[in-house]
Amino acid sequence: MIRGKHAVVTGSTRGIGLALAEAIVKAGGKVTLNCAHDFDRGLYVAQELGELGQVSLVPADVTQESGATALIQRAVDRFGSIDILVNNVGWILHRAWHSYSNQEWDWHMDRNLKSAWLCSKAVFPWLTEGSSILNIASSSAFSLELDALPYSIAKAGLLALTKGLARILAPRTRVNAIAPGYVDTTFDKQDREQAELIYPFIPLGRFAHPAEVAQAAITLLENEYITGETLTIDGGESLL
Repeated sequence: MIRGKHAVVTGSTRGIGLALAEAIVKAGGKVTLNCAHDFDRGLYVAQELGELGQVSLVPADVTQESGATALIQRAVDRFGSIDILVNNVGWILHRAWHSYSNQEWDWHMDRNLKSAWLCSKAVFPWLTEGSSILNIASSSAFSLELDALPYSIAKAGLLALTKGLARILAPRTRVNAIAPGYVDTTFDKQDREQAELIYPFIPLGRFAHPAEVAQAAITLLENEYITGETLTIDGGESLL
């Protein structure tokens, strides 16, 4: 279902984005990688994944309209029309709700919500029949993180965007989301002491591996009769 298709994955040089890009390449897809800051890291990832299949790297800040537009245009120039867009850019800062600065609030909204809005608008003219948009949300959209409230609010907005676009873009394009809980990545990795305090609240007793999250995402990308849905991947944490 993915072989030969072109996917654009934002924020794809680390963590979930990297795992998903790798899974798409291994499935025979073509991937446009994206990074905003660490270009050296992006080049390294592009070289590694390039040994597995067709990969291109586009540095662009997709929290800005110019960056989102440039990413999509360069992706089209390289591989042609787009079959899959994965909105994966995210950012989180933990602190008391009243202590966030206005700039920190904007950072959360820009990275966790606005970037998906901008990339979805930019990609719209280039989406193929039967295309798919996948938004990487968070279980925090349901079970609010009170010490990271702007993050939870932005991810909840991302789920609303998912449902809205699913209605608007059907039947040509499907739009879904995944909502991971704790994931063992360099982006949100806990130290051992903190992790051991969290494990008892996860029925499966550990954090998810990025590859497990990517595997679930691939299921949504491949199933042509699922749209407007959010798949929670939290090891059963939401059951408690």
